[in-house]
Amino acid sequence: MTIEDIIDLMVAAIKAAETLAGDNIFSFRAIPTRADALPIVIIQLPEADLVSQGRGTPQYTATYTVPIVGRIAVDFTQDDPLGLGIQQAMSAFRLQIQMAILNNTQIMRGVQQIARVTSRAKFNAENQQRLGELQMAVAVETYVGPGEMHDIGAVDLTGITLSSSLKTTAGDTPFAQDLDFDLTA
Repeated sequence: MTIEDIIDLMVAAIKAAETLAGDNIFSFRAIPTRADALPIVIIQLPEADLVSQGRGTPQYTATYTVPIVGRIAVDFTQDDPLGLGIQQAMSAFRLQIQMAILNNTQIMRGVQQIARVTSRAKFNAENQQRLGELQMAVAVETYVGPGEMHDIGAVDLTGITLSSSLKTTAGDTPFAQDLDFDLTA
């Protein structure tokens, strides 16, 4: 399963969880720019860290850290002069997104593990419309092996020429030989 597949599953899982953002869940490939689109969740381009499992066959433990940004707006009310409503909404929003990903069986089957989830919230409670931004990072660990490698279009090896020579201390070459090996037979 590729990281693009995992991101698509994350988008689908958060949509299916019916979070505060509703259907306003997007990957980094399709971000709307309208201000009236809030609340919204954007799954951004992940950071990749591949660690070799040893020499020989190319096998890696890959950890993709997927940034997720959630944005919401809460209207100012006289009952909430300190902006506690935006904080409560951000807390609920964070929990909805986390549970949508962590409880999704398709995501969990496609990865080795979700290694960590970190989050922080920023908000502005000073205006008529209180704006909040949730920044999350979901570290997804998966296996990348020969089956997941992309063909780079290498040319098949058809032969080898082995050249050998012996030199004396005087620098002359009394013996030189080339051996050709045909690998197509």
